[in-house]
Amino acid sequence: MKKTFTILLIAALACAACSKEKLDLGQKTDERGSLSFRLKPVGEFIQTSPSSSQAKTKAADVSDFTLAIKNAEGTTVASYERFADAPSAIALDKGNYTLEARSPGTKPAAFDQPVYAGSQSFTIEPSKLSSVEVNCKLSNMKVEVTYTDAFLAEVTDFVVVVSISQQDDGFLTFTRETKAAGYFDVAPLTIQVQGRRVLDGSEINQTARIEEVAAQDFHSIRLNAVE
Repeated sequence: MKKTFTILLIAALACAACSKEKLDLGQKTDERGSLSFRLKPVGEFIQTSPSSSQAKTKAADVSDFTLAIKNAEGTTVASYERFADAPSAIALDKGNYTLEARSPGTKPAAFDQPVYAGSQSFTIEPSKLSSVEVNCKLSNMKVEVTYTDAFLAEVTDFVVVVSISQQDDGFLTFTRETKAAGYFDVAPLTIQVQGRRVLDGSEINQTARIEEVAAQDFHSIRLNAVE
């Protein structure tokens, strides 16, 4: 089911802005303007079951977001590895541009890696300052795996493999000791449980699929053992 509920989290950028040095635009011409910008991390992960409640997400630090400014032809005219290292104003030729921003972390599956991304189009006019605000939305899914007491009593030596693909970077392995949440690109999830029964040592190999997925989904997987 498509989730539409979001919460805006406005990053406190005042201190970061204070540390930036304004770019010297030099002698202005009729063909040049300038750009200032700020970033907003947007969204919460929404639990898909049982109650569709929101899962609080730690506020993103926009200081580490990457930035790219592209012209109308799609050519990158300026880029920064960290938002914190970008000047507070950038001189650009007049024309139409797009500012793209993204949080660090590019793996399709990783622990503790919520991914934010966003873009905003803008126009530079001669001798004018354009201000742009980019909403960087959560773009991946969150997965946690927990266990009932019955499962822990009945199953031993288990692993839970959650995957979106069979590639080396397309899955995560959860064990009894795993406390961190996993984060995945948006794609159907496969959950495979392998272990042994405490009672007789027989092998367990169970697989389940989650087909309906979307950005900002929080899939809370709780494993139980029944007689």
